[in-house]
Amino acid sequence: MSSSITYAGEALIARLQAEGTPLVIDKIIFADVQGLDPTQAVDRSQPLPQADVVFSYDIPPEFKAFVSPNMVVYSALLGSDVGDFDFNWQGLYCSEHDTLVAAAWLPTLSKRRTDQATGQAGNNLSRNFMLQFSGAADLTGITVEAATWQIDFTVRLKGIDERERLSNRDIYGRAAFPDDGWLLVNDAGNYSFQAGHGYVEGIRAALPALLPVVPPQLPCDVWLDVCMEPQGSDVVATATPVFVAPGADVPDYTEDAPFNTPHSCVQVASVAEDGTVTDLRPKTIALSAEQVGAVTQEQLAAALAAMDTTKSMRDMLGGSIVEWEAEAIPTLSDGLPLGLELNGDVVDLNMFPRLLRKWPGQEANSTCPAWYRCTSGGTRDPAGGYIRLQDRRGQFPRGWDHGRGVDSGRVLGSAQADDLKSHTHSVRVPAAGGSAAGGNVSGSYGIFVDSSATGGSETRPRNCATMYLIYV
Repeated sequence: MSSSITYAGEALIARLQAEGTPLVIDKIIFADVQGLDPTQAVDRSQPLPQADVVFSYDIPPEFKAFVSPNMVVYSALLGSDVGDFDFNWQGLYCSEHDTLVAAAWLPTLSKRRTDQATGQAGNNLSRNFMLQFSGAADLTGITVEAATWQIDFTVRLKGIDERERLSNRDIYGRAAFPDDGWLLVNDAGNYSFQAGHGYVEGIRAALPALLPVVPPQLPCDVWLDVCMEPQGSDVVATATPVFVAPGADVPDYTEDAPFNTPHSCVQVASVAEDGTVTDLRPKTIALSAEQVGAVTQEQLAAALAAMDTTKSMRDMLGGSIVEWEAEAIPTLSDGLPLGLELNGDVVDLNMFPRLLRKWPGQEANSTCPAWYRCTSGGTRDPAGGYIRLQDRRGQFPRGWDHGRGVDSGRVLGSAQADDLKSHTHSVRVPAAGGSAAGGNVSGSYGIFVDSSATGGSETRPRNCATMYLIYV
């Protein structure tokens, strides 16, 4: 079925809006036009098919209503006293201006009148014609809101269902099973589908509880047949397992009339002769609007496998120094260690090129205590292919002064020997009498006790031993 405002109707609407004159549509006309194809778009240049008109219906004022400011609806109630005729065309007509405003092409319908003489039972038909254009309610002067019976919600509800299905299809692709839903399991010869959900052609097929099944034969392939099945006045998503011979195809199909329900079929498993179940359910991920498509977990895994994650990690962390509280340093997939102990070694830059991030530059290469480029023997050379690691064994780290004035004169990365802050001691000597002869002083000084030295070999705070590691 298709409908449209005619060119003549469009011109009339524009003229009346410009004039501020109301548009009065007073008739719905029914016709039986030979050779009309309702699947094609309405010919907007068509005139009123006078020769094919089978019935003209005068629209009562109460059968004119608005759905929105830009949409009005005109209704016709054809009782059992009207007929007999067939029609496949209906139009909205303005008698005042002798204009066919809009037309609709539809499959042939029959209207029969009750005939007491022959016992023929008539039928009742209600026909609604919706007209949409900017300012429709204002131009037609319609102020009554449409009643429920005047709006065909079937088309609108089907449209909502289809938009939802297509939205899911954009995200999940042809089929997606994000959890254990419809996973076939063989437990000691007892087969069952696991609870969960999946999407097939955008239809969400939910399985609220375990579903036991018995394969009719082994080996076999297992498919899922999913559709939106009519149930009363509603349609619900249903999924039915289908067991077929190995390799057999189960294509999508559409039921016969009257429902013409489309079915989508996807393979979810295969069962070997010994009962081994292979899960074949597609698994997808949600994507951004720019990436919508059917990307499976298998495809994502393959993409990740193709990435060199070790190189990416080294590029990100190379040159960073960390505390490492284990003697063993792991070897990564490229055959090189995660990092090197800072023990003052000379290491090859061809093997560990990211260590160049620590090099202070050509000017400082001749004076810096560590991180200078050199030969394999350790001789400083700003073009050398080796670098001297810092030796942090037995050292405490100290924040670089960097202009603060607490530890002035330090170069970043330099080492510092242990030291004590300069200080003095005072000794009180009591007054005494005596005489000096030959460099000797005699007198009374009290008692002095000489003790042996105590303490360790260095001055230090409490600490924990750790290894300093540089990522390479």
